[in-house]
Amino acid sequence: MEKEILEEEFTEQELVDYIKDERLDRKLRKREIIDPRNYIINILYYKFKWSEMRISIVLDKNRSSICVAKNSAFFLAADPAFLRNTNEVRQKFPWTPQEPDKLAQTFKKRRSLVVFLDEEEVKKVEVVRKQLGVRNMGTAIKYLIKNLEEY
Repeated sequence: MEKEILEEEFTEQELVDYIKDERLDRKLRKREIIDPRNYIINILYYKFKWSEMRISIVLDKNRSSICVAKNSAFFLAADPAFLRNTNEVRQKFPWTPQEPDKLAQTFKKRRSLVVFLDEEEVKKVEVVRKQLGVRNMGTAIKYLIKNLEEY
């Protein structure tokens, strides 16, 4: 019988701080780094509904790497090496890694939207695009919208 994990509340910022404090954003291919990072990616994506792009910006990784990493925690949940490598992070941030297919249905369909901007607005979006390091302005605008504070 599978043991159910009691999930305590923690914040997105606590996860991001942990990534920075433990230097999990380093460009290493060692499982001691990758496994805890993938565990946190699973939490950010499935619990907090972060986009792959937003996670990739915080971790300074390619979005395609995040696409693969977000499900690794689920597929490796019973692996002894994964359990050993993620022991600390699992104690600090209790979470049951989510199965990819079950949550895929919760995401909304995307719709296109045409927006007309003047030159000054275009320049501002271009500055944000360059700061984020994304290829197109649409991605920069989506990032801005997702990170708006409630008003």
